[in-house]
Amino acid sequence: MLNRNVRKRGFTLIELLVVITIIAILIALLLPAVQQAREAARRTQCKNNLKQLALGAHNYHDAYSQFPPARISSNNASWGVFLLPYIDERPLYLQIAGKLPAPFNVDLFAVGMPAVNYADPAQPNEASLEIFRCPSETTQNTAGISNYLGNWGAGGIANPNLEGLGFPDTDGGGMFVTNGRVRIRDVKDGTTNTAYIGETVGSIGPGTAPTHYLWGGLSVPTHCGDSQEPINTAAQNIPVISNFASNHEAGSQFALVDGSVKFINESISYNQSNVNSTQGTYQNFLDRRDGHLVTGI
Repeated sequence: MLNRNVRKRGFTLIELLVVITIIAILIALLLPAVQQAREAARRTQCKNNLKQLALGAHNYHDAYSQFPPARISSNNASWGVFLLPYIDERPLYLQIAGKLPAPFNVDLFAVGMPAVNYADPAQPNEASLEIFRCPSETTQNTAGISNYLGNWGAGGIANPNLEGLGFPDTDGGGMFVTNGRVRIRDVKDGTTNTAYIGETVGSIGPGTAPTHYLWGGLSVPTHCGDSQEPINTAAQNIPVISNFASNHEAGSQFALVDGSVKFINESISYNQSNVNSTQGTYQNFLDRRDGHLVTGI
């Protein structure tokens, strides 16, 4: 005979609330770990981008016994354009150049480099190239955008005070010189102590329609960086910032001249100066010839 006094066991309201609370706590603990794992993956991809750009520059050096110039002023061709054949973008390079490069040939390109038009990204130098994009970048516009700046050097880009110190205003002591050449033998401080390319983030200048950094930009401040501001300085009320920064926590990644990649903390010793500085580890790191070797960064 069936015992009618036996009741079916179920969850009480309190038990259900306890289970929900435990699940919510577990999710809250898990989400940061997932986000950190994703950021670690993005940072690794960013590091790989810098590595490939540095290796491409060394292949360029093998071919022409020099690193790419910052730009050629006669046609505004940037260092990013010169690297295209060495980062698996030869077809795009030929669209721009029309022929193979010959260093310092003023007729290097059939036509001058066109300005980037974000509303109509139809020019070759407006191509969105993943190798120039950090996966952590949040900018939605992708036409010709770059998250990597060539090392122009210490001080501020094209600062006239440099010329008074015996340096032309096109050479800030870094690895990229307008209409000029930098060779491995010119890196007096050593290839393992000097920055070659570094990360940047966001855009140049304040306002609702800022100008972005560009791999095929016309002017040096759009594709080269300097040490006029510390790492991760916000571009507020500064017409042209050209500083190294990143969306990664507490610093920025740099490819060194030897091809290795290092993360440089934003707390690195810094000395604000508009000319080539003999003080500040950060300035020394960006200057290939100041005689102050940077080790242990």
